[in-house]
Amino acid sequence: MSRRRLADRLSFARVRRLTRKLSLRTRVTMWATTVVAIATVAAGLGLLLGLKYSMWRALDTTERQRLSDVSALIRHDQLRSLIPSNGGDADVVEVLDASGKVRASSDYDTGPGSPSGFPNPLPPQVVAGRATTLHDLKIGDEGDFRVLARPTRVGDRPATIVVAVSLAQAEHTLSSLTTGLVIGVPALTALVAPAPSLPFITECPHSE
Repeated sequence: MSRRRLADRLSFARVRRLTRKLSLRTRVTMWATTVVAIATVAAGLGLLLGLKYSMWRALDTTERQRLSDVSALIRHDQLRSLIPSNGGDADVVEVLDASGKVRASSDYDTGPGSPSGFPNPLPPQVVAGRATTLHDLKIGDEGDFRVLARPTRVGDRPATIVVAVSLAQAEHTLSSLTTGLVIGVPALTALVAPAPSLPFITECPHSE
């Protein structure tokens, strides 16, 4: 038997002996605290993942709508160098030529012929129409964005419509929730832990 396996068995045996020395109420308290902690962590992770999925899905819907709007401008020959805003300031839209240079943009500071802040070439999954998170982009207010693209033609030349929606607000929301869970889970566990071990108080009859 290896030394490591022997040490593991000895450690387990010590834990069992220590556990047996504890009262039944203490052991129940330990198990209850463990179950509550695990359940709370699992619920917190489920909440985070569910919220992230919901927010990302909403952002992707916004991207697809913007793609459709710009595609309609191109079809009706109404595309200008400045792409009209949709009323929000968290998205960036660019129409890129075959070399990756900007042909039209929703940003006032990005004129035709300017280099794009998007990767050149774009990631294959983005061009294939799958919304993808890209980090540290030098567009808009910079940072992380959900990005979606669609190949098109402007006149007789190939082009690509690229839409990006900032993740700043979504990431801030998730970060705040994570911080709350990190603080709240231990606090809840600490509150629940002593509950089963509270002594039962009974009234004893007084002898006269």
